[in-house]
Amino acid sequence: MTRSPVGRRQEPLAVALAGAGMISAHHLAAWRSLGPRARVVAICDPDTARAARRAEEFGIPATYRDREAMLPTRSSRSGTRIG
Repeated sequence: MTRSPVGRRQEPLAVALAGAGMISAHHLAAWRSLGPRARVVAICDPDTARAARRAEEFGIPATYRDREAMLPTRSSRSGTRIG
């Protein structure tokens, strides 16, 4: 992560959301309202069709069936991007 001289993030925060149900639309709208400060890069849901619909609606590049598949393992987190 790169920080500006005043300590603010220059790269957007990468967000992965677990769950693509009704409430997810509210969460995703809130993340979208942050503009360039955050970017939702993945969403997962056991109902893959629901995840795909929500991803299409919000421009999310990656979908997964479960969070284990979506999130990198603890040992591989450094330098790993989701999606």
